[in-house]
Amino acid sequence: MDYFMGIDVSKKTLDLAVLKEGTLVWEQQVENSRKALLGALRLLKQQYSILAANLTVCMEYTGIYNSIALDVFYQNNIKVCLERALH
Repeated sequence: MDYFMGIDVSKKTLDLAVLKEGTLVWEQQVENSRKALLGALRLLKQQYSILAANLTVCMEYTGIYNSIALDVFYQNNIKVCLERALH
């Protein structure tokens, strides 16, 4: 089963929302840091059995503010879609 994570990116925080078949499964605000994002991914794996192979992430392109998240997702082989902030 595939999951979709939408992320609202800001300088200090990431607002994460995970959907499965259009239904909200989990949402949380985390610090915009490698440690916090890896902790959220670990939690999703432990509590919901969500693996990198069945997770797709979509977030707005914000330049430097999403660079940490992009690196974390790349290192964990998670599919990412970047959208224009106005889209």
